[in-house]
Order: sequence, then C-alpha cells, then structure tokens
Amino acid sequence: MEHYLDFQNYWIILKRRSWIALLAFFSVLGTSAFVISLQKPLYESTGTLLLKRQSATNSLTGLKDDVNSLEPVLERGNPLQTESEVIRSNLVIQSTLSQLKRQFEIDLTPESLRQDLTISPIQAADILSLSYQSTNAETAALVLNTLMETYLQEHIRLQKDEAVIARQFLESKLLESQNRIDRLRESLRDFKESNQVLSIPLEIQSTADLMQELQQQISDTEAQLAYIEAQSNSIQQQLGMSVQQAIVMTALSQSPGIQNTLTEIQSVETQLADQLSRYREGYPAVNNLRNKRQNLEQLLQVRIFQTTGIELSSDEFFLMDQLNQELASDLVKLDSERSGLSDELQKLYATQKQYLQNIESLPLLDKQQNELEQQLKDARTSHAHLLPRLQESEIAESQNAGNVRIISPAIVPQKAVSFGQAYLLASISLATLVTGLAVYIAESTDKRIRDITQIKQVFGLPILALIPTMKKELSPTNIVNSKTQHPKELGPLLTSDDQSSFAETYRLLQMNLKPRSNEKLLKVITVTSSVNQEGKSTVSSNLALALARRDCHILLVDANLHVSSPYPSLHQIWQLPRKPGLSDIIVDQQDPYKTLHKSVVKNLDILTSGNACESSAELLDSESITVLIRKFSDSYDFIVVDTPPIMKSVDAIRLGQIADATLVVARPNHLDIDNATASSSMFSKHFSNILGIVVNDVPVDDMLVNVGQVTSV
Repeated sequence: MEHYLDFQNYWIILKRRSWIALLAFFSVLGTSAFVISLQKPLYESTGTLLLKRQSATNSLTGLKDDVNSLEPVLERGNPLQTESEVIRSNLVIQSTLSQLKRQFEIDLTPESLRQDLTISPIQAADILSLSYQSTNAETAALVLNTLMETYLQEHIRLQKDEAVIARQFLESKLLESQNRIDRLRESLRDFKESNQVLSIPLEIQSTADLMQELQQQISDTEAQLAYIEAQSNSIQQQLGMSVQQAIVMTALSQSPGIQNTLTEIQSVETQLADQLSRYREGYPAVNNLRNKRQNLEQLLQVRIFQTTGIELSSDEFFLMDQLNQELASDLVKLDSERSGLSDELQKLYATQKQYLQNIESLPLLDKQQNELEQQLKDARTSHAHLLPRLQESEIAESQNAGNVRIISPAIVPQKAVSFGQAYLLASISLATLVTGLAVYIAESTDKRIRDITQIKQVFGLPILALIPTMKKELSPTNIVNSKTQHPKELGPLLTSDDQSSFAETYRLLQMNLKPRSNEKLLKVITVTSSVNQEGKSTVSSNLALALARRDCHILLVDANLHVSSPYPSLHQIWQLPRKPGLSDIIVDQQDPYKTLHKSVVKNLDILTSGNACESSAELLDSESITVLIRKFSDSYDFIVVDTPPIMKSVDAIRLGQIADATLVVARPNHLDIDNATASSSMFSKHFSNILGIVVNDVPVDDMLVNVGQVTSV
C-alpha cells in the first residue's frame, strides 16, 4: 500500500529516519570521493568560432543577403544550434578522425570524440565555444584545431557545392524560360496572322465605323426600293396587269407579224359579217371566210408563242395603244430597277451580318491576344528575375570565403582541469537524491502511522487534542513505583500546579466537553483505542483529573474486565487494589458505593476493574451495567470509562453505546495502518457518538507543525 507522505512535514520525517539518511548520504559521498581519487588528470583545450549571418564578401560583390547566409529554415530555429549539430555530424567527425590518424597518428573513436567534446553558444553573440578534454595536453589542442579546420573546410565545400547546384539549376531554368518566351512569341504572331488583326481595339473601332456607313446605305436603298415599288404598283393599277403581263402585251403590240395577222383577222371578220348579212350559214363564201379566219387565228397563236414563248388565246391579249405601251415600258423599267435594288439590299444585309459576326468575335480574340501577351510578359519578367540570380550564384561559386571563421584557435593547456568542485556538487546532489529515496522507501514500507495528518485521513474524525511526549516522571499524585509491569502504557499524571503544555492540552480537552446551548450534557464518556499501549488509560486518568480540578465530581471506571486483557492498568497508575471492582458489583451484587475508591484525588473517585472474567462481553451486555451507569450518573457530574481496545474486545462497543460520547486515543509510531483502517470501519459502523480523536505521544516538533489541525467540538 502506498504510504502517505506529507512533504510539508518532510523535516520531521528526515529526523525520524536520521540514521538511514546519514548512512545513505555519507555512503554515496564516500564512494564518489573514492571514484574521484582514481581519475586521471584531464587537460581541456578551448577554441571559438565566429558564425556570420552574412558573408563578408556579399557587400563587396553585390550579392543579396540570402546568398551564403545562415538564416534558419524554421521561424524559431537557432543557427548556432544548427551548426553545433553539423560539427557533431558523422561527416565532420569522420573527416577529423581520418586527418588525426594520418597526420598525427592519433587514433580515436567517434563516440569518444563526441563524449569529450563540448560545444556551447556564447550568449548575445554569434560565437560558438568549443572545448575538448584529454589526458594529454597536446592531444587536446591537436584534436580541437583539427576539428575546427575540418569543419571550416567542409563548410566552404558545402557552400560551393550548393552554389554549383544553384547555378546549374538556374541555367536550366533560364533555358526553359527562353524557350517558353520563343514559343509564346511565335504563338502570338501566328494568332495575329491567322485572325488578320494587328490591333484589336483599332479593328473594333474600324468595324463600328463601317457598320455605321453600311446601315446608312441600307436605309437609303430601302427608301429607293420602297419608292420604286410604289410607282410600279401605281402603273400596274392603271394598266390592270402585272409586270409580266405588261412585258408580254408590249412585245405582242410591237410585233409586226402579230399586228399584220390581227389586221388580216379583222379584215376577214369584216368580210364574214358582210357575207352573213347576205347569205346563210353554209354558203361557200361564208365557209371560206370562216376557214380563213381559223387559219389566221392558228397563225396568230404560232406567232404569239414565237414572240412570248407562251400560249395565249386571242381572248387573252390585246394590242395596246401608244400610251399603254409607254406605261408598260415604264413598268418594266421600274421592275428592273426594283430587282437591282433588291439584290443590292440583300448584299448589304449579308455584309452587315458578316460585320456583326466579326465584331462579336473581336472580344474573344482580344481576350485570347491579351492572354498570350500577358503570358509573354510574365515569361520575360521571370526570365529577367533569373538572370541576376544566375550572376549571384556564379559569384558565390567563385568565392572561397564562408560564413565561419576561427577567431581563437586551441592552444596547449598548461594545467589540468580541476574537477573537485564540479564532482563535489554532483556527489552532493547524488547523495541527496539517494538519501531522499532511502527515506522515502523506509517510510513507504513502514506500515506504522507516523503523522497526525494520516491519522485524520484514516479515521475521518476531528482531532480534539494533541498530547505531547513527556518523560515518565513521578508526580505527587502518581504513586506508581519502579516495579510497574508495563511502563510503556503508563504516562505522567497532572499535578495541581502543572503549567506545562502537557497540562494545557488536557485543560483544552475538558473544555471541549462543555455542553453548548440546546445540546445534551455529556456525562458518560468512554475512552478507547484501536490497539494496546496507545495510552488510553493515562488519557482517561488525566482527563478525569482535569475535570476534577474544575470542581466537578468525577468517577473514573476501569472497564477492562476480560481475563485476556493484559493491561487493566488504572489500579496500577493509582496504586489501588484491583478488586473488588466493577465485575464484582455486577456478578456478586456488591454495594457499588462501598466498592469505590473515594477521593483518591479531590473530587475524583475510582472504580477498578475487579476480578477478570471469561464472559466479559455477556457481563457488559446485561441490563445491570446500564442500570449501574445510570445510577452513577445521578451521583457524578462526569463518568470517564476506560474501555478495552476495540480490536481486542467487543466490550468497547457495548460501553460506547451506553455512553453519551466516546473519545478515541491514537498513538503515532505505534498504531499501524491495517489496525487503524479496521478500527475506523468498526467505529463508523457501531458508534454514533464519537467526539473525535486524542492523539497521544506527539513529539514537540510535530505539535508545532500540526497545531492547526486541532478542532473544537
């Protein structure tokens, strides 16, 4: 079980375990001193490196600050710490070891070199301090100087390698950038040629002007066409025919063959009318004229078809006079003009549509051209930015100076390093740690309750009094002689003029028994404990004495009746005969008041235990003990009953149930955690009237620390 340790009381614990603490402390200290005496003298050589954030040649060559600079990658990075790890890296260490073995025949391992090497940054400066320890002074200086030179060479080489890589990278990027510029320039030229545009804004303005002129032409043409159509419609109404009919009639009217044929037909019809006026139908002359007219009409049809290309009957045409022929001619001219204007208008419409399509496509072309031009511009800008970087990388590649400089080379130390103070501090620290651990283990493995805080924690009851440890000196009222059988149980008794802290504690305890308003008077008080030898009999006696000196009539009862009870000690404390006593009153029905030892001290009567009995539990469980206690309570202001330990006998439970209140005595360094836990459980289960705990045999130092834990009832 984990032992409770209150670090506030650690000094008390340390005093309690002083022999363990001293043994552990001086054992470790002595061992450390012996180890120090066996150590060989060590020589320490030191050197310093200056780490510049920017190379000194940057300002001379015009390089930017970030070229060959020692800037950290992370925001909170430390360049000095980074370079410290570089110095400890396998690359630098192995190179150093190779040079040491080749030049100076010094054979070291990487582990030993790292172990004896110390690197620390100097505060508020970009300087690293390096030190190396060795049993040989010259070796210490050689190793450290070789290490710093190797690191410096590796630093310059790495910077050059980085510059070469950067230059090669920039050259490839510049080539890619130039190729991209050429491709974009070619794409822009092809775009302008394929779309036949030089300047999109000018093209848009030009097209808009042409559209305006074209719209004016369309309006004028539409007006002319409308005028001609109006004239054509008017002539058609006058002629009563369409344009095609007017063309046909004009052609027929101007044909000589048709005119002659029509003249002959008219002549035959005149002759026929004359003959019919003379002769009847069927007359040969009439028939001849009719046949002739029919032939002429057929001839007319042939000539009409030859002239017009269409077949017309004689009823479907007529010869126009000169006026109608002129009107028909004008109509034909107007129709020709209308047809021309209509064709011209359609062409204008087509041109307008083409312009509209062109002007709609111009914004898209403008966007595409702008994108190509922007890409070309960006490519040229990127190319222009890469050129200075390439120049910087070429300059950095040609430099032989880095950001690191040895400002203090290592020299051969003349004196060995004194480790006395450092080893002494380390030894004391280790000894202190081991001492604390030893004390902790001793406390953790000890099941005895050591402090008042733990008592309060285990029992869960208030602390009513802390009884200090006192020497067992005889007082005027303590007549116990040197033949006392159980001196560990017994303690000093109060004297009438005692002004010690011991006496003051009991005075405070008896004051806690005063009833407050509306509270029951506590007349019968049992005093018990968890185990034997916790001092409950002494506490009972002194509590009775304290109450008696308050001018109260007190009865002190020894209720340790069981035959196995090893410490019925009230008769020994007061040097009184054990019997007759309590058991004799109950068993033999003796007169209680004649059995009492009256006025042992002023106002104090004592009832000893009497004869021991096997069945003390049955005896105390009878009604007789209850009647007896009630009878005594009528005659006394207080009755203090000393009961057996609860872990040894159940008698304490019965007596505690009869009493008005119970006090529990606990003794640190004697009571163990198991018995305390078990008794606490029994108190919680069987007692409802426990006032609290009286802690007995408390060292004076513990009294001072824990006085604040005392509680008034």
